[in-house]
Amino acid sequence: LTAIDIDLLSAELIAGSNPTSFDLTDDGIVDQSDRQAWVEDLAGTFFGDADLDGSVQFSDFLVLSAAFGMEGGWADGDFDGNGEVQFADCLSLSANFGQKAATVAVPEPDTILVALAIPLTMLLMRRQRGAFTCDGA
Repeated sequence: LTAIDIDLLSAELIAGSNPTSFDLTDDGIVDQSDRQAWVEDLAGTFFGDADLDGSVQFSDFLVLSAAFGMEGGWADGDFDGNGEVQFADCLSLSANFGQKAATVAVPEPDTILVALAIPLTMLLMRRQRGAFTCDGA
């Protein structure tokens, strides 16, 4: 999923041709709800995320501000899909500024090692104490 894909969807919406391949909501119409499904469900991000990295941040604002008032696509800050970077796009970015896509936390290898080391250390300590007391020493 790239900015080119959302731009193609936006072009189909403007053209009004309703090809089934762009009808992401299966309602027979290519409209804003399909764009919303693409952004939120497929790309897993928010309107305002120019680089599609899953978060709306200052770098996205810089992209939008550099292209403000010009023609452009999603990667330029055209979040409403009309082919121009305008105030409405600023509002989309502003409404979602600071949002980050939910990610599944994957433990770092060090965390896994520590999690395994603690019970193993306790087991070894328990065995050592048991062996030490069995000797009577």
